[in-house]
Amino acid sequence: MRRMVVLVSLVMFPVAGCVTYSEKPLIPAAELVQLRVVDLTDLAEIRRTGPEHGLRLDAGPFDPSDGLDERELVAFGLAARPELRERRLEIGGAEALLLQASLWPNPEIGFGMQPCIGGTPGFQLDTELLFELLKPWERSARIESASARIEEVRAEIVAQEWRLVREVRLQHLEVRLLEAKRTLIQEEVALRERALVLVRQQRDAGVGTELEVSATELELANTRREALAIETEIGSARRELNRLLGLPPSFALRLAESERPLAVAVFDDVSDDDLERRVLEGRFELRGLESAYARAEHELRLAVY
Repeated sequence: MRRMVVLVSLVMFPVAGCVTYSEKPLIPAAELVQLRVVDLTDLAEIRRTGPEHGLRLDAGPFDPSDGLDERELVAFGLAARPELRERRLEIGGAEALLLQASLWPNPEIGFGMQPCIGGTPGFQLDTELLFELLKPWERSARIESASARIEEVRAEIVAQEWRLVREVRLQHLEVRLLEAKRTLIQEEVALRERALVLVRQQRDAGVGTELEVSATELELANTRREALAIETEIGSARRELNRLLGLPPSFALRLAESERPLAVAVFDDVSDDDLERRVLEGRFELRGLESAYARAEHELRLAVY
């Protein structure tokens, strides 16, 4: 009996050594340092193509040296956001469930040993082989449920990607609008400074009054205050854009279109039917809910029958 135990242990030892586990603890301070050192040059090989299961953008090299345009901002956000990378890993888990559902149950082999009855010397060795019998439709229902789960995860990822694209584009437009407003305010400050010089000259010449000078100085002070306020708004908007891209708040992000005039796109009017059709086709959240409903139907089928 002891020899058999030793033999089984020697046989199982190599099998147990096939899979190893190495501990990788989470250190918040180290993770924070990694987030702070993120740089655009670390992702210089990014192509303007979305993830494998998500968006598809125009192809092209990623060159951050000349600043980022709107498409490069979107591509960088899709590639760099940790939340999206985490969600994309869920596809592998869903595909593993599909593989598991497509497999037939493994047979179970049992061994038993007991002394002989009646004091007879020796041992009795019992062997049994067990198979799990599935219902005729059970395996197909499991496969369909796992397939629906994959489609659900993909639709949720695409919906999350589109939300990020929308937020990045809106925030980029907000930054450009504030910068255009800053340019106008700076021009207004320059005009009011020239007006103040003229009013002071008129006062010195005896044509103007001190009250006119004071009023002009007050208007100039208010305009300068607006210039300081717009600088604060631009800083807040840029920090929000950095957050959406997964960059540190203090990162100096260079935009390629900062000094260019805003382009206004004119779209054709669409009918209510076309608008409703576009909304239904473009809402990936609805596709995810549809896949979740299909998966719930298959799981209910498994539970009831």
